Amino acid sequence: MERERERERERERERRERERENRMETPFVSTKLSAFFFLQTVSTFVSSMSPAADAIADAKIEIKLNSIPEGKNVVFMWRGKPLFVRHRTEEEIQTERSVDVATLRDPEKDEERVKEAEWLVIIGVCTHLG
Repeated sequence: MERERERERERERERRERERENRMETPFVSTKLSAFFFLQTVSTFVSSMSPAADAIADAKIEIKLNSIPEGKNVVFMWRGKPLFVRHRTEEEIQTERSVDVATLRDPEKDEERVKEAEWLVIIGVCTHLG
């Protein structure tokens, strides 16, 4: 009889230990699941803010400048807007550099407006189209 009581106590201790272990695992598992779902949500949100593949493709164009003769300009479409590229002559460069900056609406020297003097690149923004 004493042995049975001892075994019963031992079983009860083991059962309580298992319950305690289970109670300790539950917050750990729920914390992991919460972190997983949080990261999934954040990842989905961040990836939705990146531009679409067609927008990235539309943002890049390559222009062969050596195919544009001096004194001529070519119009390209870039992001739905006209992009004007002009291969300026030395005479045009000198004319633009001699302009009085104070008379311009946007006072800026020609040297500040262009990276290379022989090339003028301008984007056309039509305000009436939105």
